[in-house]
Amino acid sequence: MKLPEGLYRPKYRDPKSGELKESAILWVRHYHNGKRVRLSTGTDNIRKAVEFRNKCLGRASQGRPMTAALHRTTFENLASLVTDNYSVNEFRSLRRIKEALEHLRGFFGPDLARDITTDRINAYILWRGEQKAANATINRELAALRRGFKLAGQTNPPRVENVPFFPHLKEASARSGFFEREQFDAVLSHLPHYLKAPFTVSYITGWRTPSEVLTRQRSHLNMGAGFIRLEPNESKTGEPREFPIDAIPELREVLGRQLEATRQLEIKKGRIIPWLFHHNGKPIRDYYRAWHSACDTAKLSGRIPHDFRRTAARNLIRAGVPTLIAKRLTGHKTDAVFERYGIVDKSMLHEAAAKLAVILQADKDRPAKVAALAAAADVGTVRAR
Repeated sequence: MKLPEGLYRPKYRDPKSGELKESAILWVRHYHNGKRVRLSTGTDNIRKAVEFRNKCLGRASQGRPMTAALHRTTFENLASLVTDNYSVNEFRSLRRIKEALEHLRGFFGPDLARDITTDRINAYILWRGEQKAANATINRELAALRRGFKLAGQTNPPRVENVPFFPHLKEASARSGFFEREQFDAVLSHLPHYLKAPFTVSYITGWRTPSEVLTRQRSHLNMGAGFIRLEPNESKTGEPREFPIDAIPELREVLGRQLEATRQLEIKKGRIIPWLFHHNGKPIRDYYRAWHSACDTAKLSGRIPHDFRRTAARNLIRAGVPTLIAKRLTGHKTDAVFERYGIVDKSMLHEAAAKLAVILQADKDRPAKVAALAAAADVGTVRAR
């Protein structure tokens, strides 16, 4: 049977018998810019093969030839593009993106990229939902997959033809916990001594406890110049940051005591301790058990150290610090983060209402004062006559 123009069945040699055989799968053969292009249709059905041939010819006429990569790209290829991109750019979230890809791999592992359709993505959402994954977690995982498609579309030649639609699940409202001073003091009183100083610094500065406070070395603290700093490669935003300490006596006192305690420990142990915060000279790796125990004892179960960031941001705004400067101090990148944190709490609403009451009362009193002044002026006029 003669095949339609442009279709053929390639021959291959059977590895067992050595005979020359004809493949059941139909292939397309055409030319683009003087170069021969050969692609498998992936089917032995002539009608489907003709449709695929027509699609290839149509794309070639538009200057977008069909390539083998478009049909051979797998989920693993997409995952590699993502991890390579994160590694090259030294993104700090590489570990988390690998975790997201691992969950995706459990569902899409053997899939070709062209088979990852919106229907398959919806099936993944249901699958992860059955595993009790939070909507925010699923959204982060799908974002990793979407990034893989985007990177594959930017290669030359492109490795995917179409990017499927990615649904975005509604996420729970952002946490809005704040620490009032008495609450913080209650938790602090139940923490072991080696955690009191770093958590006090977190509470005042709003810096991230595990990645920005506990990682500080003594070289990052300059008592003479009066600041504690983060290097560009240490902050989440990739920007250097400094927090002045001289204007806050409590902060300077805590850091001064920590330095002196470290010097005394160095003398006792006879070795240098580079860390600003430590547990008997060793970096603090795990504090969660002590933290949760202190919160439970203070009857503040469920609170997390990240609440200090919200608290510090709120305190700066309440102090009248412009948002731009507040973001520089705490390391927040955008105003949207401040809005997501819900910086305005009940106490700030009461303060705002009290200020409004003063203005309203002043407006209310103004007509009476004007009338009194007018009456006094009239009396003065009569007397002058």
